[in-house]
Amino acid sequence: MPYSIDPQAITIDHVYSFGLYEIRRLLELVGFTLEWAELPLPQYNFLATLGNETNSIIRDKLLLNNEGLHDLVSQDLPRANKDQRNTHKAIYTATFKRTRGVFFINRPRGTGKTYT
Repeated sequence: MPYSIDPQAITIDHVYSFGLYEIRRLLELVGFTLEWAELPLPQYNFLATLGNETNSIIRDKLLLNNEGLHDLVSQDLPRANKDQRNTHKAIYTATFKRTRGVFFINRPRGTGKTYT
C-alpha cells in the first residue's frame, strides 16, 4: 500500500479523516456525497496517497451475494432481539427510501452487532 505516514505520527485527526474518506467512497458508489449526508470533508488527501486501494473489509462486503444475503436475513431476522430488529429496520428503511443517514452500531462485544 503506497501510504507513507509514519505510524508514530498518526493523530486522531488522521483517524477521523480516514473514516470520512471511506464513507465518501461508499457514498459515491451509490451516487451520493459527503455534502448530501451533511458530513465534513476529510482533512487529509488519502486519495493521493492510497490511489485506488480499497478497505478490504468494505470491498468484501460490497462483493457479497445479495440474493443469498436476502435469504439469510429472512431466515435469521425472526430470531433477532428487539434492538437488533429495530436497528435492521432503521437501516433497511433508510436504504430503500434513500433518506439521509449514517449508522454506527456501537455496542460491547457479544451483543450481536455482527448478527445484526
